[in-house]
Amino acid sequence: MLKGRRQRPAAASSAGTSVHAGAEHGYKQKIVLGELAKKSECIDIAVSIWDDINKESELEYNEGESREKYTDDIVEGMDAYYDLVMCVTDPIAVERRYTIELDHPHFQALSGTLDVVLDDAIADIKFTKRASTIMHYTLQQSTYALLREANGEPINHLYIHNVVRPQAKKGAQILVGELPKQIDYAKFWIDQILKTTAEYERTQDPLLFRGCSPDNNYLCNSQWCGFWHECPYVEGYRTSLK
Repeated sequence: MLKGRRQRPAAASSAGTSVHAGAEHGYKQKIVLGELAKKSECIDIAVSIWDDINKESELEYNEGESREKYTDDIVEGMDAYYDLVMCVTDPIAVERRYTIELDHPHFQALSGTLDVVLDDAIADIKFTKRASTIMHYTLQQSTYALLREANGEPINHLYIHNVVRPQAKKGAQILVGELPKQIDYAKFWIDQILKTTAEYERTQDPLLFRGCSPDNNYLCNSQWCGFWHECPYVEGYRTSLK
């Protein structure tokens, strides 16, 4: 968002939402009834959500992509995820929200929803075009671990369930990776946000909230941002809290 304007939703993230919905349906039935919903039901749910999103919003597609191609990828991705992961995963909850209160003048709480909650682990589902570098998710998953443990539920494992879209010569891939639990790392960056906000209140310095730049964020380019060519932050201005 730039100055109150929102760009069109990305097809990639919307397709990920659809895969999440299919997985959630299957896992919920397993939790309640002791067995997964049928694979066909999970796929139908995912495709139905995808269709609904397309009816409600004009999505942003990259070159060479289409609604029909994503539909095929969602079907194939759900099919593989069901067989290789869902059938051997026993969650105790899905899409469960955890919250901790904050002692801060502007932020009341830190909160997040976990995709898959297991006895001593959490798992996050990613639907991507290429295999993810799972270490990129260390901060996100460690923050989720912080939230769960602060609510009295210690965990030992953080997993990424990476559903990789089919490529030209091979079908959908399922990659499961484990991340290190770095609670102190998550606490550090949360603390930086809180400190920066307090510093802004004191100084009213707009540079404290400069946007990302091509130097510090690989998503800062014309492919991923509809406002890239007019964004005032593209020059790469950054500031750090002193």
